[in-house]
Amino acid sequence: MIDELKDNVNEVNENTQKYMNASIAYYKLKAFKLLTLSITSLSKLLVTGFILVIGIIFISFAVSKGIGSLLDNEFLGFLIVGVFYIIVALIFHYNKKFMERKILEEFSANFFDELKDMDEK
Repeated sequence: MIDELKDNVNEVNENTQKYMNASIAYYKLKAFKLLTLSITSLSKLLVTGFILVIGIIFISFAVSKGIGSLLDNEFLGFLIVGVFYIIVALIFHYNKKFMERKILEEFSANFFDELKDMDEK
């Protein structure tokens, strides 16, 4: 009877240890997946942003030259485009709280949806 009880306790201990090891492995894999998805998303965002910035630089240069040739004054063309970008920067600056809230909402929704999807699997 005592031997049976001892065997049952040992079996419970072994099963508990296996469960803990499996849980640790699962959460390590879950963390790795989230980290990988985050790094991938950030990389895509950086590459896309870099390409867009280069495109905007070329377009801005072309628009500046075009406005300058229309006004027969290249300086004014570049000045107008520069003032446009300053106005855009000021608009972004005064709306930064709105943008921060939107970005936070979007990233948190994606993050928690991913967690929910992983928990369901």
